[in-house]
Amino acid sequence: MMQESLYAAVGLGFVLGLRHALDTDHVVAVSTIVSEQTDWYRAGLVGAIWGLGHTASLFLMAILVLVFKLAISDLLATLLELLVALMLVGLGLDLLLVLYGKRKQRQFTSKRPFFVGMIHGLAGSAALMLIVLAAIPSPLAGLIYVIVFGLGSIGGMVLMAILMSLPMIFSLKHAASLAHRFKIAIGILSMSFGLLLALELLVT
Repeated sequence: MMQESLYAAVGLGFVLGLRHALDTDHVVAVSTIVSEQTDWYRAGLVGAIWGLGHTASLFLMAILVLVFKLAISDLLATLLELLVALMLVGLGLDLLLVLYGKRKQRQFTSKRPFFVGMIHGLAGSAALMLIVLAAIPSPLAGLIYVIVFGLGSIGGMVLMAILMSLPMIFSLKHAASLAHRFKIAIGILSMSFGLLLALELLVT
């Protein structure tokens, strides 16, 4: 019975990871990076790298909680959420600077999506994963759960990144001005969402 419960928890971890990748702040952040890609393959790669960074920080958090029995305070959780908000503002502003010629567009690099994924893994609804993690009977089982959760988040974000890239790629080939407007909208959305999230965190 205990083994069956463990299998169920791990299966739930994959589903929660898949769902976790589709949280609004994740999608908004990754969309700013995906908007600079010109093919679906690189867009999917951005999603995969984001997922790896996300899983890496979750795995670190799991070790701290399971092995070293450390607790994540409400203050730290809030500060990490605020860091996500500021990152969203920065990503949106960076995209707009590129669009208006104030900064050169970067070559494709894995560092930015990996870093963005790590920040997201440290903050927000990852706390839900840790709550479930605390109910798993052993540290080893908990770490397996994190890996499965991470695989779910990687799969979810790869799929979402590819889907987000398709309208952009189509418009780049057939209507460059429309693609430019899409990117402006994404930049403004990222900045606005980040500012609203920061305001909500500071007021509550």
